[in-house]
Amino acid sequence: MPLMKSYILLILATFSFFEVRAQETLDYTTEIIPVLDKHCYSCHNTGNP
Repeated sequence: MPLMKSYILLILATFSFFEVRAQETLDYTTEIIPVLDKHCYSCHNTGNP
């Protein structure tokens, strides 16, 4: 039974960690696209759709 309790606590701690990380996600339109425009598309844009 103690092993089961520690296993459940480990699972809860893992889910809590992922929940915190999910709140730190980036907004694609305001944070990622400007970086791509500056560092990727400016050199690698071939003009193809």
